[in-house]
Amino acid sequence: RPPQVARLIHRQGSSLARTRPITGEEWYAALGDPKRARIRRTCRSLMHALTGYLSGGVRRREYLRDGERAGRTLGEMLAVLGLTPAQATGAFLHFHGVMTEAVTTKLSLPPPQQVRSLRQIDAFLNRVMLRMMEAFEERHLTS
Repeated sequence: RPPQVARLIHRQGSSLARTRPITGEEWYAALGDPKRARIRRTCRSLMHALTGYLSGGVRRREYLRDGERAGRTLGEMLAVLGLTPAQATGAFLHFHGVMTEAVTTKLSLPPPQQVRSLRQIDAFLNRVMLRMMEAFEERHLTS
């Protein structure tokens, strides 16, 4: 069922995020500890929104809006930090990769469920990334 799959993806994605090495990533090196903590909090909010979105139901649109807000927040933070568009995109793709890996290698989902989950994750994260880059660009234009 979608809520159960969403919880599994959340658990596996969170576990992968803690173990997947990012310290060598150029965008990560540009962050200081307080900024990393703030970005982690925003990413947890994003993960919560994604889990809610994958669960389906009447609040799905609300979770998508929450994800888009988290994307805007990330975009603003990354722009203020002085990251380049490529570095900001790299940070986002890291998160996206964690979610894709959780679905494709860490969960024993039947293929149709796996494909459905990946499509939903892509639809959600595509909207998030658009909002992130809009906010990033707006911040750069006003700086």
